[in-house]
Amino acid sequence: YVMEQGTIDVYEGDAHKATLYSGTSFGEIALLYGCPRSATLRTRYSCKLWSISRSAFLAITRQFKRRRMMAKVEFLKKVKIKDKFLSDILSESEMNTLALASINESFEAGQVIVREGEPGDIFYMIDSGSVDVLIKAKGDIPVVTLTSGQFFGELALLSNSKRTASCVAKTDVECHLLMRDDFNLLLGDLQSLMDGGDYRRREAEGSAAQPKKASEASL
Repeated sequence: YVMEQGTIDVYEGDAHKATLYSGTSFGEIALLYGCPRSATLRTRYSCKLWSISRSAFLAITRQFKRRRMMAKVEFLKKVKIKDKFLSDILSESEMNTLALASINESFEAGQVIVREGEPGDIFYMIDSGSVDVLIKAKGDIPVVTLTSGQFFGELALLSNSKRTASCVAKTDVECHLLMRDDFNLLLGDLQSLMDGGDYRRREAEGSAAQPKKASEASL
């Protein structure tokens, strides 16, 4: 519940514990668990409350998570490594697996996200904010500024070669992160996947390699 107006007294047994006023909320644990209420609330004056049921809350969060995953998949489809897009290498189910494996991380303005010369094993996709890309040989002026929907560090999915530029948060930034170890654990070595052609070819080769059924083998 969220109280728009009114006053509510909170009791534990017969003991008065607190008084709630407009703008406060209560009962939020009920959105997650069906445990017994830990206190009794009684209105002191007429109150106007807003409420949401657990089933409605869970439906909304499921929809939100689904949209977030779809947004991550769209991010991944645009990623180009060397001359190939991930969407050409990986199937839809593999893209969904990667989206689920990615994690979110926040960076404050001025924070160094990637430092030139250091080995890298993380790929970054910018959800919000902007990131300056700097190269030592070209001075302190950013060579490019990346914004929401763009990405950097994609070569880290291939190897732990040294970063060729520094990436610094120009504003507060929210990123989706994908670790090379997670990629390898879920789908195998990316270079091998790229060398093996797109997922349609792998699936066709996999089907051809399946042993024939006894009835087919006898024909």
